[in-house]
Amino acid sequence: MPISIRKIYSNQTVDIRHEAIWPDKKKEFCILEDDKNGTHFGLYKQEELISIISLFVRENKARIRKMATKPAYQNKGFGSKLICHSISYLELRNVNYIYLFSRKKAQMFYEKFGFLSEGDYFKKENISYIKMYKTINDIKS
Repeated sequence: MPISIRKIYSNQTVDIRHEAIWPDKKKEFCILEDDKNGTHFGLYKQEELISIISLFVRENKARIRKMATKPAYQNKGFGSKLICHSISYLELRNVNYIYLFSRKKAQMFYEKFGFLSEGDYFKKENISYIKMYKTINDIKS
């Protein structure tokens, strides 16, 4: 089962975002205004794109947005591989602060990678979210 992670174009993220995150919305709802400024990665199983993540870097801070895995492949470790790849990618670019807004039901997933919760839950489209962040210590001398 060959797996690879590759940079992809933002338009390649839309179908999975739609299917996994907002299936009840129109596809256009899944397109971010800032997509053209992001770095997007896709995880392929053989040649099928099954998981995606979008990173938006500003100076030494990065925001993770719209991480999603096709429902048929969820809870099989593919998202974990993609988040680890993304954190390593950001570390190599001297990013020392990563944040995201996690759905409440995904909070424990991000905690496995050292993300901490900040502030209170808030609602978007009737779904509870919380801000999460991770600092990366610079151990290079």
